Amino acid sequence: MVNITIGITNKPGACKALIDYFKSHSEYDGYLYIGFPLLVQEDGTNAVDAMWFSEKKGIVLFDLIKGS
Repeated sequence: MVNITIGITNKPGACKALIDYFKSHSEYDGYLYIGFPLLVQEDGTNAVDAMWFSEKKGIVLFDLIKGS
């Protein structure tokens, strides 16, 4: 089971699809974080759309397509 934590996202459709995928595939484990910043810089914050941390797979970063 994947534990899901949701932050701020500007791609709600794609994020919902990713959440639904992990909820329907119980063979996966770990932690899925959606919409959390990676780097804070003077000119703004750079965020990844989603990060999945898994003992079996490692760290996976997702760059989602808006509107999908």
